[in-house]
Amino acid sequence: MEWRVIVAMLVAIPIILLPAAFVWYFNIGGLFAALKERRRQRKTIREVEEMTEGVHLDQITDLVDGVNETMAGIHAAEESLKATAGPKGLQEALRDLQTSYELMARARALESSLHELTRGMQSREQEPASAVLQRAAAARG
Repeated sequence: MEWRVIVAMLVAIPIILLPAAFVWYFNIGGLFAALKERRRQRKTIREVEEMTEGVHLDQITDLVDGVNETMAGIHAAEESLKATAGPKGLQEALRDLQTSYELMARARALESSLHELTRGMQSREQEPASAVLQRAAAARG
């Protein structure tokens, strides 16, 4: 080979390979980033599964349903208060107000139980979910 061909090849090869290496770098970097993200997601999923190991979805759903029912009762009592008028209506309004306060206290107890349950899911050292659910049932009934 002539020296001119060798020099041309030495100049042309880096010019051709540099863009290809640049594209490969981004492809491989993207693959590593995707693998790293996938590992992070799997770790997060495992942590959530460990936190919710002893808690069933229907237990949380029961608590949320109890809070919703109580809030609906509060709103109904408030609407009844707004609708009543006159001396006889005032007595009914006072009864409804008392019922409303009782329902609000139940709602706060249920909300507190739900908060404790979710906090217990975050920390395994807290009391078991069954104890929280028993307190919630006592607050409901």
